[in-house]
Amino acid sequence: MDLLQWIFVPIQPFIWHPERIAAICAFLLLAFVFVLSIRRFPSWPLLIAAVVWGSFALWEWCAKAKGWDIRVDLFLIYPVLVVVTAWGRSRLFTSADIVGRLTRRWSGRAEARGSCLAFGPRQIRVFC
Repeated sequence: MDLLQWIFVPIQPFIWHPERIAAICAFLLLAFVFVLSIRRFPSWPLLIAAVVWGSFALWEWCAKAKGWDIRVDLFLIYPVLVVVTAWGRSRLFTSADIVGRLTRRWSGRAEARGSCLAFGPRQIRVFC
């Protein structure tokens, strides 16, 4: 297997299969709605990743309909998909936005109670 085939192994199941790409798009949209319902604030990178995957599904449907065999476009599309999906996944599991919002929301309550513990480089408050 040459280097080019090795690089494109992860995207092979999606080439000429827009329905599989649409399933990934639907999964990302469901994850966005789930996170929105749990956290009460959106994770925009998930929505952006869903839009990019949806655009790729439309592009792949067009490529399949026209019968394009030589796919130079994947050199541009594949890195964008990888970066945007990784960004959406990393923002999903980082708690910086959660901690920031909770700290601002509960900071008045912490001062009123007088029983809080501060730790870390940002002095994040945790109630005892």
